[in-house]
Amino acid sequence: MTAARRDDGFTLVELLVGLALLALMATLIGGAVSGVRQTQRGHDRQAVAASLEPAEAHLRRAIADMRPIRTGSATAPLIAATRRSVSFVSGHGPPGGYAGLHRLTLKLVPGGRDGVFDLEEVRALHRPAGAGEAVRRTVLVYGVVGLELRYFGAPGPRRPPTWSEDWTRPDRLPSLISIEILFAPPDGRRWAPLVVAPAAGF
Repeated sequence: MTAARRDDGFTLVELLVGLALLALMATLIGGAVSGVRQTQRGHDRQAVAASLEPAEAHLRRAIADMRPIRTGSATAPLIAATRRSVSFVSGHGPPGGYAGLHRLTLKLVPGGRDGVFDLEEVRALHRPAGAGEAVRRTVLVYGVVGLELRYFGAPGPRRPPTWSEDWTRPDRLPSLISIEILFAPPDGRRWAPLVVAPAAGF
């Protein structure tokens, strides 16, 4: 009779062992789910970063191949540079486009909704003033909320180089150009400041 009663249910030790096994399984499953989520976040970050790489590479090459040539008439500056836009002549042509010198302008244009812009490149073959030309507009980065351009160089003769938001010397190019693009907080994209030396290959 006593032996039969012992076989009818679980002992306290068996119950504790079962609970311990359930806790161990829950821990293992939770760790696996967490690992999958972290891996997915890593892939998402890589995909987001990769979406900006073509624009970064293009801007780096265009600025590095900047030419100390006036952007328009004989009295035009070598570079028209402010905090929000920059125009210059570059030897970097678009893939499959015409070779030669191009006059480039980088600026923000209104995007698809209020407060959001697109970084646009306006490109034209560099020709004598007054010559007809076809202008090509390309959006390099969509969904931008801010653009910060800065220029490093000597602001005048016998003055030490410094960073400034406007380049006021029409007779020479800055030593460095920094491009920073800002995105809205929900946007997962991050743009590290891109610093390039103009005319690096010159």
